[in-house]
Amino acid sequence: MKKLVKNIFILSVLFLFFSCAEKPEEVVAQPDVKPSENVISVSLAKIDNAKYLNVFRAEWDSSKKEIIEDSIYNIAQVTPNDDVLTSYTFLDKYLIGGNKKYVYKIRYWNGVNYNVTSWSDPVSLGKTNDFNDDKDLKYYIPDGVYYKYDEQLSTIQLEGFTGSEDEISAISNFEPYSEEYSTGFRPALVFSYGNGDEEISKIFTSEVALKLKKGEKISLRDLLTSDFFDKDISLKYLVSQNTVEQTKPSDADSEKKIYYTEFICSYPAKISLKDAK
Repeated sequence: MKKLVKNIFILSVLFLFFSCAEKPEEVVAQPDVKPSENVISVSLAKIDNAKYLNVFRAEWDSSKKEIIEDSIYNIAQVTPNDDVLTSYTFLDKYLIGGNKKYVYKIRYWNGVNYNVTSWSDPVSLGKTNDFNDDKDLKYYIPDGVYYKYDEQLSTIQLEGFTGSEDEISAISNFEPYSEEYSTGFRPALVFSYGNGDEEISKIFTSEVALKLKKGEKISLRDLLTSDFFDKDISLKYLVSQNTVEQTKPSDADSEKKIYYTEFICSYPAKISLKDAK
């Protein structure tokens, strides 16, 4: 798409957490992983001055003793709020149970460059859970459904439904979003600009959950950040994102204090963007 956004001003506070173009500078020790109940526990060591860290997961081919390259996903970001902590624990429960094996690595961003760990040892959940295959971990987008872009209004609108369907359903077994409590998974869109190794991708969502119904319009003025203005941008994926604040008791009283925030993401589902005619 040609310069979808020109001279757009952003007015609202947004949640964004995905960037994939910067290159890692140094490899650090691998994360410690182990299965527990219906989750895999990933222990994340703290690195000084880290602004946030990303959790990557990939499937492990036991017969070839190697990572399945097209199964690598950035499944979460952890943003610390407390410099006292020396480690974090991420509980990964949105995965396939049984004998499928996974490996994990962590990427740290310090504001200048990335540091990345080596991959963990392979581990499996060892039991069944709520998800049978990868389709259960992402949105199902009906054939022909796309976002229509209006350059004059700087909006996108969900179109292309046929028959009785008029919306994209929430992902089963993902906690549904609650408007009242602002908890659970909400829709988010992945936009990008640049090509190849220079491509920059980010996930965008808003405080008011995006609607996935036919004809629903989204204002790009209220969604994108300034680094996406006046760029040749593309819409890559639709994902479901949850924000979880991890707390601990305050030393002074029983009030809770947020010491890190997790941004958890579903697998991406491809969705196209077309110009309005």
